[in-house]
Amino acid sequence: MPIIPEGLVRSLQKGEKYVVSENPIIIVEKVEDIPDLVNPVFMEGLPGIGYVGYTTTSYIVKSLNPNEFLKLYMSILPAQVNIRKNGLAELISYTFYYYKGKNRDFVFMLGDAQPANPQDQYLATLLILEILKELGVKEIITVGGYGKGAQPEKPKVYGAATDLEFAEIFSKYGVIFSNTEPEGGIIGITGLLIGLGKLMGFRGVCLMGETSGMFRDPKAAREIIKILSEHYTLDIDMSNLENMIKEFEKFLSVVSEISSAEEKKMRPEKKFSEEFRYIR
Repeated sequence: MPIIPEGLVRSLQKGEKYVVSENPIIIVEKVEDIPDLVNPVFMEGLPGIGYVGYTTTSYIVKSLNPNEFLKLYMSILPAQVNIRKNGLAELISYTFYYYKGKNRDFVFMLGDAQPANPQDQYLATLLILEILKELGVKEIITVGGYGKGAQPEKPKVYGAATDLEFAEIFSKYGVIFSNTEPEGGIIGITGLLIGLGKLMGFRGVCLMGETSGMFRDPKAAREIIKILSEHYTLDIDMSNLENMIKEFEKFLSVVSEISSAEEKKMRPEKKFSEEFRYIR
C-alpha cells in the first residue's frame, strides 16, 4: 500500500496542502504545477559528513535555477523552524525542484535535516520514493561525504551502485568502487534511497567525496559536481564554488597555525642540562 495516495502529487492544485497521515503527520504542499518530465534523474542533498551532500546539490540548484514544485513536511523531522533571510521563519522541510535539461530532465531535493531513528528514516525514504515513482524517475543519485579524519589536498570520490553496469559508467570518471570503503557502509536516507530504491526497481549510485568530516567541505563537493556535470552535460558555473574553496583553504590555514601553536605550548620544556651540555 503506497504511503501517499496514487497520483496525489500531480492532482494537487498549486499551493494546496494535503495531510497524508496523522501519525506521523505528513503534509505535502504543491508549489507549482509539474510538466511531463523526460526520463528524469533524481539528485538529493541532505546534511551529513562534511555537509558534502547538501553543499553539492544546493550549489547545482543555485546554478541551474530549477523550478520549486513541492514541499514535504513531516513530524519525524526536528520540531523547529529555520530563520531565513530578513528574519523570516520557515518550517523544516524537504523541497523538490524540477529542471528541464537538453536531453533529459532532473528532479532535485534539498532537506534541512534527517529523521533521528532508523524507522523514521525508512518512512521518509519510502515517501520520497513514492513521489519519485509518480514523477517517472528511474535513476537516483545520492551524494554524501566520506570522513577520513585528515583533510585531503585533492579529495577522491568513492561510489556505491545498485548494479555493476552503473558502477562501470561512473568508474570512467574516476569514481572508486571498493569492497572495503567506505567503512561501515552508508547510513541514513542517503544510503536507504539506494538500498530501498533497488528493491522498488530504481537504479542508483551514491557518490561520496573524501573529507576530514570536521568542516563544511566545498572541495569534496567540487569533485562530485565535476563528475555529475560531465556525465549529464550540465552547464554549471564553478566560479562561486572556487571562491568558497579559497575561503575554505584560508580557514584551514588559520586552523593549522592555531593547532601548531597549541601543540608547541603542550611540549615539555627542555631541562637546563639538556640545553647546555658544556660551558663555552
